[in-house]
Amino acid sequence: MMNLLLSAFSEFPNNDTGGANKIIYQILRGIDYSKYSVDYLSKNLFKNFTKPEDLNSQINSSLSTKKKLGRFMFYNFSFYRNIVLSSWYFSKNLKATNRFYENLRLDKEYDVLHAHDTRSMYYLKKIKDKKKILTIHSDGSIVNTLQNYLGDSSISKDIMNKYLLYENESLKIADVITFPSQAARDLFLEEKAEIGIDLNKIKVVYNGIDTQFIDNINVDENFKKKYFLPEDFDVIIFNAASHISIKNIDIVIDTVYHLKKKYNIRALLLNAGSGPNTTKLLTKIRSLNLNSQVRFLGRVPSIEIIKLLKSADILISAAERVVFDMIILEALMAGSVIIASNRGGNSEAIIDGVNGYLVDELNGERFADAIMCIDRNVSSNARKSALRFDLLKMVLGFENLYTN
Repeated sequence: MMNLLLSAFSEFPNNDTGGANKIIYQILRGIDYSKYSVDYLSKNLFKNFTKPEDLNSQINSSLSTKKKLGRFMFYNFSFYRNIVLSSWYFSKNLKATNRFYENLRLDKEYDVLHAHDTRSMYYLKKIKDKKKILTIHSDGSIVNTLQNYLGDSSISKDIMNKYLLYENESLKIADVITFPSQAARDLFLEEKAEIGIDLNKIKVVYNGIDTQFIDNINVDENFKKKYFLPEDFDVIIFNAASHISIKNIDIVIDTVYHLKKKYNIRALLLNAGSGPNTTKLLTKIRSLNLNSQVRFLGRVPSIEIIKLLKSADILISAAERVVFDMIILEALMAGSVIIASNRGGNSEAIIDGVNGYLVDELNGERFADAIMCIDRNVSSNARKSALRFDLLKMVLGFENLYTN
């Protein structure tokens, strides 16, 4: 049996989040526990996993009361969320994380370290293992993600410089570096051209989803009442994205406006997400007189994301710098009509006009035009194409790297 250590910078495996910890959660669901003894490590959790059942209860029972309270406040109180996303807090958290890893003592020997971000790879470089695998989930360098949330304050730049050093060191010590799409790989390598990454250790392992689980989710009347999904709209549009600039939620809002102005179509837009741009987006909604046609739902659990996909007529994603968004894969399996930006990994999942639609020119009028031209037969093609990205295929891809 191989000893495997999965690591992330912070938080814990969680299907209701995105990025590293969502993928780790999927690995824990699909990995063969008869072959692997699996540990997970981050600043907030160190735990051994022995079975895929009851993952949520296994994780929740191991979290500290302080962590549970902090997470509750983050998702329910905007003032606390603003503090956590501030440069000051990031700086404070960086120092605390440094202390945590400096004092960390791991006596267990691991056959494989699979780090899901460059920071945890950097911090864990001292542990005893035989193979180091690094998976990059960010849209290019980690600096891009930080800039989206922190801006350009002096404290932010200090943090970014430190993380950039950690990132470059991690790329050197990793034996294998994986990306969730070819586009993610190309974007990252373009930004890191100056450090000369060995291309022989680069692999692509596509993100995966639990296709059977998604297929079995049904929408009932109680759910429709909870989210107040009326039938007096011509079309219901769903968008799941954080309120940051590269997600282009303003373009999705403009789409609703152009449907109304150009085509006399009354659309309802539901957005699952939050972030630093929320106030600015709300101002835009009021200026376009779309208060009754746009709703921000905030944080939505993953199972309800699937139900919203199945309830809506269309999923729109206008994002730039696309890695390989899980929401696109989930929408394919849910049978959604997808209209997405022709950026990054989207073109690796969507064939324009076959299982969805790709838009080159990112503005609201072009997305509105695309909506008016859709063929709903793409829905059945979407479901079939989603099987290419089944969870077990992703897990098998990683297992092959662990043992090869």
